[in-house]
Amino acid sequence: MIAFLKLIRIKKSLFNAISMFFPIFYFTNNFYMSLKYSLPVFLIASTGFIINDVKDVDTDKINAPDRVIPKGTISINNAIILYYTFLTFSLLAIKLFVPYKFTYLYLVSLILVTNYEYIVLNFPYLKNLYVIAIVTIHGIILYLVISLNVFIIAAGIIIILCKEIYNDIRDIKGDENTYAKIFGIEKTGRTILILQFLLLTLLNNVSFGFKQLSVNILIVFY
Repeated sequence: MIAFLKLIRIKKSLFNAISMFFPIFYFTNNFYMSLKYSLPVFLIASTGFIINDVKDVDTDKINAPDRVIPKGTISINNAIILYYTFLTFSLLAIKLFVPYKFTYLYLVSLILVTNYEYIVLNFPYLKNLYVIAIVTIHGIILYLVISLNVFIIAAGIIIILCKEIYNDIRDIKGDENTYAKIFGIEKTGRTILILQFLLLTLLNNVSFGFKQLSVNILIVFY
């Protein structure tokens, strides 16, 4: 069970779902509505993490040897079975819970998430922009559903971008042509500082509650 939870990155998958659930619940006070929009997000994120580990097993032997597949805790065949299981559940959740007019956004998100590794392997220098595209879809959904403040959406995008660039630094030995690899660790670190300054500027334009939430998220991520 622990290995399974690690494979689907339970904390990150839950974070993705909560980042959809909390704003909708905050503005609507509707638990069911919040849940039906966030459950597919959880399943899509889990699906993406599983297939990412399956495709990235060789790189993970260098960058993350403690992950469950390189470590041998879960075999590739079992991981593939889990991938198709979660993919099926993701499609069912989209069909059952997401209003028709938003279905295409969730499907595009699913396609982008499950093809993330293709971009990493073939166009590594586009990896961070690709992640931002996925997060932007998330923000568009929130904007269309509850008219969420664009400054909050932009702040969320910057938080994720900072984390991705930080990961580039962490994985610099095993990755190829990522931002950190191209520009070096020092310049990459400066980029993160600039983005964090921009984040604080954006947070000045949101309410205290969401400002505090964003700061807490940033602390959790780092």
